[in-house]
Amino acid sequence: MQHQYVWSPDIVRQLENKAYRPRAPDEQYSSLPLENARLMKSGGFGFHDGGRQALPRLPTEEVCLCTPKAWQRFPETKLAVANVDTVTASLALNNACALNFANAVHPGGGYLHGARAQEEDLCRLLPQLHPALVDAQEQGLYPLKPDAVLLTRDLLAVREPGSYNLRGSLGTCSVITAAMPNGSLPESKDAPCREHKHAPPLSRQEFVLFFMRRTVVDCQSSITVSMPVEVTVVFSQLMCVLPAKSAVRACQSCPRLFAQQLASPDFRGAFDTVVFAIIDPRGDGNLRPFREVLQTLGERSEINMCTASIRDGAG
Repeated sequence: MQHQYVWSPDIVRQLENKAYRPRAPDEQYSSLPLENARLMKSGGFGFHDGGRQALPRLPTEEVCLCTPKAWQRFPETKLAVANVDTVTASLALNNACALNFANAVHPGGGYLHGARAQEEDLCRLLPQLHPALVDAQEQGLYPLKPDAVLLTRDLLAVREPGSYNLRGSLGTCSVITAAMPNGSLPESKDAPCREHKHAPPLSRQEFVLFFMRRTVVDCQSSITVSMPVEVTVVFSQLMCVLPAKSAVRACQSCPRLFAQQLASPDFRGAFDTVVFAIIDPRGDGNLRPFREVLQTLGERSEINMCTASIRDGAG
């Protein structure tokens, strides 16, 4: 099967035209968890015209990782890097899964205390997400396992990104909740994620893409990978997370490593669409490095990689 990556300026324009970035008052970050809890307790909320928006409690399932052997392959993969938040991108793309870079121990991370990282923002915008993760904790699914993810489907987006104003549903999206591993993946008799007992551990960038592809096998074809604003994840042998002050060093390596994995036999053709949604209002964050590297991958693919064969039985 032949495959090529194609940079999609149309998707970039589509997403950035939908980006909405008003700034919510600081005190709202602490008050929204209580407001969302009230909405969930009431099962929804009403409108002035007498209508009602239901907010049922949703289940979260644990999904173990799989090998790429039986993956569906696409002849073309569209690439985009857009200055937009995760939820806006997921809604605009339809059938997209958003990857939640999650706290491995506490459902929602610092959501209840007004923290502003990516997981907390997802919980604010999707009121059903935090209760679903809490339910997962009560079912014994926390701490998050390094060889599995949590999948919550059909979350209703009822708050406007940026302002968090309550709205009728803007659409639904599914969220993959995963904690990045800090080292080698342990073997698990309950989660046969690696085909061979002595297979080398997955690197972090492989792990992210395994997460996304596992859900695609079940229900999706478009992928949204969102990098957090406050920290920069560095995909290296050290499996470390650097704070924002190390962003310059991180920006040089992270997008290149993603590009290398996307171009590898395992992941080439595994996705219909890959979008990196990166909020970068000042233009001094991760947006430019990711865009430069991924755009080059798309252009290079069209010129040099369009005849690359996808290895049968990769993995």
